[in-house]
Amino acid sequence: MANAMSKSEQVQIDDLEVTLIRSARRKRLSLEVGVKGVQARAPSRMRLGAIVAFVQSKRAWIDQHLANVPDIPSNPEFSDGVSIHYRGTPTLVILKPGSKAPVKSTSNGIEVPVSESHLPLEVSAKTKLIKWLKQQTRAELEVQVARFAERMRIPRSPHQSIRVRDYKRRWGSCDAHGSLSFNWRLILAPPEVLNYVVVHELAHCLEFNHSRRFWAIVEQEVPNRKEYQQWLNQYGITLYQL
Repeated sequence: MANAMSKSEQVQIDDLEVTLIRSARRKRLSLEVGVKGVQARAPSRMRLGAIVAFVQSKRAWIDQHLANVPDIPSNPEFSDGVSIHYRGTPTLVILKPGSKAPVKSTSNGIEVPVSESHLPLEVSAKTKLIKWLKQQTRAELEVQVARFAERMRIPRSPHQSIRVRDYKRRWGSCDAHGSLSFNWRLILAPPEVLNYVVVHELAHCLEFNHSRRFWAIVEQEVPNRKEYQQWLNQYGITLYQL
């Protein structure tokens, strides 16, 4: 996501590590707490002392929200019958040893064929599942980008690509030429969250910053965009179970 005219640095405030993001366009100081930790967004000319005092005054609020942030998954076990989120819904993964059928979504879960391989069965199945999920992500993104681009009156050319990437710390990006990139794990999130990220990145084709005009463009299509931002801040880390 674009962050033109913004500068970021890490600041230690008491025992908190805070990401301080300064912007010439920002008029007020604000705090965000989520999977990325504590972020303070401030006007570029605001004194550091004033920012530190503000963060300290909000310490109880910060601690409360940090307690609600999900733990980062650490190498979750992958085996037959494991549950993952797919399009926002808990879904079983069903391994099919010896099957040569393609990966497919059924009423019982996602069936993953596993043939004889030099790799452990679980590793082979996980690789196939992730490849299939990336294909589903791309297919869904192509539909939603086309749909929202038309609604937002944003012309798209064949030179403006849609890429699916294995991002670690972002959900999407838009370059100066209008090409879009998205985190493949968005297919694991509720569809409304994926759509919000699509609208967010398309809006950068019209306004390459996070100004008031930019957010007004986003909110024309996603009036409750703050709800989905909050979802990503609080629960986005759970999409990294694979």
